[in-house]
Amino acid sequence: MKIKKIFIAVLVAMLTLTGVVALLPQTTEVVLAKTNHQYENLELEVGQSKKLKVNGASKMLKWSSSDPSVATVNKKGKVTAVSKGLATIIGKTKGIRYTCFLTVGPIEITLDNTYAEIGIGETITLTAKTDPEFDTIKWSSSNNSVATVNNGMVKGIRDGYTIISASVGTYEAKCKVVVSGINISLPSLPLETSYLSKGEKYLISDMYVSTELFPGKTDEYVLKFYITGEKIEGSDSTSSTLTISYKIYDSYDCVTESGTIFGPSLAKGEKFRDVEEYVGNHIKAGKYRIEILDTK
Repeated sequence: MKIKKIFIAVLVAMLTLTGVVALLPQTTEVVLAKTNHQYENLELEVGQSKKLKVNGASKMLKWSSSDPSVATVNKKGKVTAVSKGLATIIGKTKGIRYTCFLTVGPIEITLDNTYAEIGIGETITLTAKTDPEFDTIKWSSSNNSVATVNNGMVKGIRDGYTIISASVGTYEAKCKVVVSGINISLPSLPLETSYLSKGEKYLISDMYVSTELFPGKTDEYVLKFYITGEKIEGSDSTSSTLTISYKIYDSYDCVTESGTIFGPSLAKGEKFRDVEEYVGNHIKAGKYRIEILDTK
């Protein structure tokens, strides 16, 4: 009896080293490998067929489909796609389950957004549509440390970007989500502002703010304005320099930064484009709004 036990132990060890142990009844579920016509995930279109094989076990397998209305499988492991949808093809032998996840398409899946920007702690909900319609859609984030997703609701975690995927079987749609620690609300445009002491007026037609981490910091930012517009009142000469004042308010409506943006010398009717100015250093993550003021 002792010799028999030793023999069995040695046999199991040898089978483990050679990879054959996967065929022993000890394993309750084995996923088909991606070699020699063996599949973990299989994609077919309606009317197509594919035969599944498991080396050394094909003749002993009993095949079944979780949804014969989507795909059928005969006793030889031949899978036939019947209608669009998802099905699991299972082959059983001596307590072992060989599983193949099947998608019958083509399935159309789209998202209402392919690009989105959110702040840290903020959320956005993506909506997926499929044809045909499916009750269950699988959501995933390529980088959960930047943003997570739960049933289409994306939440910003830290600076960076991630790809949010909505999938049905092997078909998927993607949305790139950029997460920034700074969320800035800009004034409504177009906007007029005056340089009162010079009798000048500017029409701001476009404005945006770029953000970047302050060098050597992980939670402080540098802000940079870019302003485009036209001098609509004032001298016809170019002796006067573009001058625009601003304030930055935090979520408590307190002023965190204020200053003046200077640009080129302009005559009345001249336009300016993407005049840039650093407007904030060591700005902490959070929500802010920018106000353009008349300059005295």
